[in-house]
Amino acid sequence: MIDLSYFSQLSGNNISFLLRVMNIFVNETPKDLSELELNFNESNYTKVKEISHKLKGLFKSYNMVDLTSDTIELEKHAKSEMFSDRSSELVQKIISQYKQARLEMIELMEKYNNQLK
Repeated sequence: MIDLSYFSQLSGNNISFLLRVMNIFVNETPKDLSELELNFNESNYTKVKEISHKLKGLFKSYNMVDLTSDTIELEKHAKSEMFSDRSSELVQKIISQYKQARLEMIELMEKYNNQLK
């Protein structure tokens, strides 16, 4: 699900850099998702649009096609200021898919940490 090729190319395959990027994904993104869910539940279209836009770029940089597509769709819902059952499904799907990706990322981090030893 996760593709690090963009960051590998960007850093010249620098493992320390890759670990920093992965650490942000693992430790910072959950805060964004919590904020997304909270603002969605409060129908704060502006904040949902901003957070969706941010997440879209993050997921795209890891070539996470499904998550990117879902955040694009949610961002469109927020821009139109009309949330529906589909919007709610998207929020839950994004959170669920991220949780799976996070576990995969943690495994990758362990692998890269072992390479540094």
